[in-house]
Amino acid sequence: MKLYNIQAERDLLGSIIIKPDNLCDCVDLLKGDDFFKDGHKLIYSAITRLYTSNKDVNVTTIAEALNSKLNIVGGITYISQLAGQTLQVESIKSYAEIIKKYSNARKLFAVLKKDTTRIEKTDADIKSIVRELQDLSLEFESKINADNGELDKPMANVLDSLEKRYLNGGAIQGIGTGYKKLDKTLNGLNRSDFIVISARPSMGKTAFAINMALNISKQHNISFFSLEMSKEQLLERALAAKALIKMNNIKSGKLTDEEWTSISQKSGLIVSSGLKIYDKVYSLNGIKAECKKRKLQEGLDVVIIDYLTLIDGAEKSNNRVQEVSKISRQLKLMAKELNIVVISLAQLSRAPEARNDHRPMLSDLRESGSIEQDADIVISLYRDEYYNLNTNDKGIIEAIIEKQRNGRTGFVKLAWKPEYQLITDKSPYVEDGTYSPDIFKNKGVQTSMN
Repeated sequence: MKLYNIQAERDLLGSIIIKPDNLCDCVDLLKGDDFFKDGHKLIYSAITRLYTSNKDVNVTTIAEALNSKLNIVGGITYISQLAGQTLQVESIKSYAEIIKKYSNARKLFAVLKKDTTRIEKTDADIKSIVRELQDLSLEFESKINADNGELDKPMANVLDSLEKRYLNGGAIQGIGTGYKKLDKTLNGLNRSDFIVISARPSMGKTAFAINMALNISKQHNISFFSLEMSKEQLLERALAAKALIKMNNIKSGKLTDEEWTSISQKSGLIVSSGLKIYDKVYSLNGIKAECKKRKLQEGLDVVIIDYLTLIDGAEKSNNRVQEVSKISRQLKLMAKELNIVVISLAQLSRAPEARNDHRPMLSDLRESGSIEQDADIVISLYRDEYYNLNTNDKGIIEAIIEKQRNGRTGFVKLAWKPEYQLITDKSPYVEDGTYSPDIFKNKGVQTSMN
């Protein structure tokens, strides 16, 4: 009985050599020992080490990584043949599943063969044999990075976190958003959380997201997936906010020498920060692959998606609510699997328009399905001056915390400067958080708001 598929192993390895990013489709499913051929085990392990070390993966680097074991795999000639005889494919998951199936079959065959010999002996412990088979079955069915249910390590993590907070005088536990009041309410952005930021159109969702991304990227790696706007459009907003230059001036190009200097300085800071923007990744699988790739190669802390209902789901459905529900669930699972914060923007339904108080409610989430169930935190944005011209809250954007699984709800008022696409804790704004009433001098910005 054949318990291997050499061709699948060759095709998978060849596909990865041709396109190293394909490794993201199988790195969590396959280990070197899952391959039948010893040479393939060594090649796959070498590729994995190179990729996760953020090194180039090609025939030469693989041969170098194998070092003294190169002859065992058939030399550099065999590695070249793998790449040369393989057709490029979009996904290698089917190859990986075939290899894993035969790997599991070999493990099962080995255990059954050993247990058959034990059963033939009259003194065999049948219960232990059954337990061994049950354990093997659970291993096959368990997910990657399965939890063993033990509490010693998690408890040690909790105590370590408590000690750090105590020593830091009660500092926030998670990643700072750059908004002190919001951080205090949320205790920062905490890893494995799925956060939804919702609003009606023109409330400032994207501006809030890009401002938060700029703040976070000073100390952390953040990936921003834009399914609606181009990188260039987002970067124009980022420059306006960072350099304190009006968007109209940036769009028209009417800039002073001082403004050009500021743009030059701030553009360099943005490029060298931990922010990456993707504007040509539209599918859920594509987003997950890019996140996994960056997590492996550089580290990844926060992901922002603009916005949820534009994501092309892995499974097509005539029921959009069900499709969005599956997407939101997968985003939550991705946050847990990669131990990152996932933030997704979402549109609200028209329901707030029909109420006297236009402030959004949790039930207003459009095509919500299980979004409000999957989300650990739901924040809705609201600007009263959009509806009430005579409001006292001009230049104010409310971040309404509709849901917080591990904390209290409430709201935080932030300063909104639309001409700069800027959202801050207070006005006037200084990057180090100090108060300076002269910061907007000659820029035509009112400084009465605190």
